[in-house]
Amino acid sequence: MADGLLGRLTRNPRLKLLSLAVAVVAWVYVQGGEEQVVRLRARLVWELPAGLVPVEPPVQEVTLDVRGTRAATRRAHERDLSIALDASALDVGRHDIVVEGLPVEGLGASIAMVNVLPARIRLELDELAQRKVAVVPVQVGETAPGYAVGSIDLSPAVVTVEGPRAIVEALREVSTAPIDISGLRADEDLLVPLELPRGVFRADGAEVLRANVSVAPNLEREVLAAVPVSVWGQPGWRTNTPTVAVTLEGPAAELRELQRDEVVAFVHLPEMPDSDRYVAPYGPTEGTRLRILHAGNSSVTVVRVEPSSVEVVR
Repeated sequence: MADGLLGRLTRNPRLKLLSLAVAVVAWVYVQGGEEQVVRLRARLVWELPAGLVPVEPPVQEVTLDVRGTRAATRRAHERDLSIALDASALDVGRHDIVVEGLPVEGLGASIAMVNVLPARIRLELDELAQRKVAVVPVQVGETAPGYAVGSIDLSPAVVTVEGPRAIVEALREVSTAPIDISGLRADEDLLVPLELPRGVFRADGAEVLRANVSVAPNLEREVLAAVPVSVWGQPGWRTNTPTVAVTLEGPAAELRELQRDEVVAFVHLPEMPDSDRYVAPYGPTEGTRLRILHAGNSSVTVVRVEPSSVEVVR
């Protein structure tokens, strides 16, 4: 029985293949010719009147419900469909633009329009106006601990904007997009866009401006009341003022890391002293002087020494 079934299946292979090919062609033909309703998107190409601008950005795209064969709608889906809207004769004010019934470029004659959404579009026009306005920086975030923003300098600090007269004439200033200062501990130069009202643009067409963020350490002061005083490199000399009070200024983090025993005071005498008594003032960089040394970096400075001079004898 199995051999008989196999024989019938393999008998006349050419005829069977031809029948299969005819069936496939017929199926493709039926599928391609069957009508259906599909949804497509079409761009709106606006022609606006000279000297007038939309108060709100106009609608840029509409939805089309169309009917056609599967093959035709598939081809339309692959095309760039567009509808031309001629608003060049309109004046200042609000207008209803009818989209329904307008020809769709690229759709093809074999496709019928069923519906357009939206069928009407509201367009409000106003005169084009320009105005110079100040730019205000907007910052977000926190600098690194112990640091603060000293200033944010914008370039340009004043820009010319243009747009609908009713909006532009009400502007007094515009702001930047948020400038993130999170973790900053040094100056930084950034490019930031502006936050402009809808329908308003920079007249020069630029999209960003430069923001120079200046960051400085938060300075604190600390008084060390009893810093020991020694005579530098001169044995047999002693000071009548064994300690001085030293006021340091610097970033809070640097001052917290500085240990008290890392601050010392030295008296520098002439290499060949010719007197038994000297008064060493704080401040001079040469000659007989009182010098304060500390283990902090250059951001930590000495702002006061009390007393401001010491006496040494031998």
